[in-house]
Amino acid sequence: MSRSSPQAAPDGVSLALTINKPKYLNYSDFETLLLAPLDFIERNRVRCTAFGQRISYEDIAQAVPLFGDALAAEASLGLSE
Repeated sequence: MSRSSPQAAPDGVSLALTINKPKYLNYSDFETLLLAPLDFIERNRVRCTAFGQRISYEDIAQAVPLFGDALAAEASLGLSE
């Protein structure tokens, strides 16, 4: 799992400009979600509030054992931050 640079936080104005446009599948409602390691979310708490929902890798690992196994393998190899 690469944890290089995070994607830019969503810009509410930019997102709002795409609402109800056929080019963007004509959606009118959306929610933004950040999926990131818990330590990233905690270190960047203010910036992460730009996302409507925040889910940590650790939360996913509790529900998806294979994801948890991958996190553990990454940590054992010293690949995690």
